[in-house]
Amino acid sequence: MSAEPETRLSVFPALRFCISSVLRVSAALSEEEGGATPRDGLRALAECRPPVGRRDMTRHQKTFALEPQSVLLSAEEQGVIYEARQILLRHLNRNPILSSWQAVLDYCALTIRGEVERFHVLYLDKKNRLISDECLATGTVDHVPVYPREVLKRGLERNATALILVHNHPSSDPEPSRADITMTKEIQTGCKVLGLMLHDHIIVGIGQEVSLRTRGLL
Repeated sequence: MSAEPETRLSVFPALRFCISSVLRVSAALSEEEGGATPRDGLRALAECRPPVGRRDMTRHQKTFALEPQSVLLSAEEQGVIYEARQILLRHLNRNPILSSWQAVLDYCALTIRGEVERFHVLYLDKKNRLISDECLATGTVDHVPVYPREVLKRGLERNATALILVHNHPSSDPEPSRADITMTKEIQTGCKVLGLMLHDHIIVGIGQEVSLRTRGLL
């Protein structure tokens, strides 16, 4: 398949998404599943319908309703977002997350957003594949309560070996606050005691994401 042009889908300012990355992921999935092709995946995104041959995921998964946005989305636009998110989610369930980092960022940008802060944890297995995306707290426009003990407890319940913290900043600025950094270090300390690996804490803003590990804060 020839390379697709790098196309950005911006149905509203808070969404930054690369269609070509979905096509690449769809191509890999089609080889595993049979039936659907990358072109089918692209048409499904455009027409808001599941590609032929798509199977539902069997690993732990929580699907969240799309949050209301300051800019109203049409049913077609919401369908595009939903289908793109599902393609990325299936990919992350089957492939090591650390080798699919752009897909992780795209998934977070599509999923962990809205007009209030939401705190998610991506729990991973020993091969760094996604076990579960857990929304552990929902807060206000500028705060979300996070309980490190609950984060670690859920990890043990899921038999996870690693995790990634993710939360959004509805203000659009993804810069980490002092409270964000302190909370991350508390969870990192608990992970070390329990033998878990905290890979990163991603903060989602409007059109961009910040990695605390990349910033040298982990």
